[in-house]
Amino acid sequence: MIFSLLTFASAFLIEGLGTWISIIGLSSLFSADPIIIALAAALDLGKVVTVSFLYKRWSTAPGLLRIYMILAVAVLMLITSVGAFGYLSAAFQGAIKDTKQQQILVAATVDEKARLEARKKEIDAQIAGLPSNNVRGRQRLISAFKGEADRINLRLRQLDAELPKMQMQQVTINTHAGPIIYVSQAFDVSVEQAVKYVILVIIFVFDPLAIALLVAGNFLWETRKKALSVAADASVRPDKAVETRSDPVAAV
Repeated sequence: MIFSLLTFASAFLIEGLGTWISIIGLSSLFSADPIIIALAAALDLGKVVTVSFLYKRWSTAPGLLRIYMILAVAVLMLITSVGAFGYLSAAFQGAIKDTKQQQILVAATVDEKARLEARKKEIDAQIAGLPSNNVRGRQRLISAFKGEADRINLRLRQLDAELPKMQMQQVTINTHAGPIIYVSQAFDVSVEQAVKYVILVIIFVFDPLAIALLVAGNFLWETRKKALSVAADASVRPDKAVETRSDPVAAV
């Protein structure tokens, strides 16, 4: 009995959390309308009752009713999964927000450094392209580019000092993001794709596991009832046999 109750408790806990997460996710799509929230909760409760009804009355329920209820449970599981996907997506996006911001900042800094280095090479190439005997022309060209070259060199020195600090900060932020960054690096995918795959794995086992545990709980409960009924019948029959042997009328 304890195991049956534990199975039911697990099913209701997972289903309850799934309902809560799904309602939060769906409410974000419908501006947190209280009617939508109440409807989602009622539908999820109806899903639990429907699954229990199908298990207990499968052999006696009409065929069309069974087909409709199976389809309804499948659709409600899909709705719950969609709501959970929305909630988990928002939660994961919040968790990796700092990581994405730092990645954008580091990428922009690296790009700026590459553009400045390319411009510096262009200036050097233009100066080097003048004939070596054209000293005055080289001096005029160097003088013309001096201001820009100085700004480029100054900015490159600043970037050389800032970029390692930014990259170290990115490592620290990635450490806080934890498993998502590791998954994205391990499978060579973007963080967004890693988040999507993790969410899909969670959804794949979340609501279906709750329904499976609910069916298992009903199975264990019915099995226990049958066992108790058999035990009760076995305890009653010997008593009847003793009464029959002790009855003098029956003996005659």
